[in-house]
Amino acid sequence: MKSPVLYVSCAVMLSILSAPAVQAQAEAASTEVIETCPMPERPSIPNGLKSSEEEMIEAQRGIKDYIAKGEAVLKCLDDLRAGWGETATEEQLQINLLFYNKMVDEMTSTGELFNSAVRAYKGRNE
Repeated sequence: MKSPVLYVSCAVMLSILSAPAVQAQAEAASTEVIETCPMPERPSIPNGLKSSEEEMIEAQRGIKDYIAKGEAVLKCLDDLRAGWGETATEEQLQINLLFYNKMVDEMTSTGELFNSAVRAYKGRNE
């Protein structure tokens, strides 16, 4: 008895093979971005209701340093994307944009948290 032959269209085969390939490309792009442009560690934000002036000043220095490092990461991501040039894959571009937006969001939220702590500190001392 002959064994049945299974016919799979090329389109079906490509869709089966491409999902893992796309995932592998995205993982490679993520690894490249993380290794090339590592994000800085977020500084701790003091409690403005309980912190001393010295603690607030020290936190301000930490925030300024964090923002400067974050801006360097954004430049690094821009340079990395430019370095890929026309050979950049869609996955590389999407991952790069994802990390860029994440850095901007983290810098913004960290600055907002610190500003809230400063308002609380000033409100306590008025």
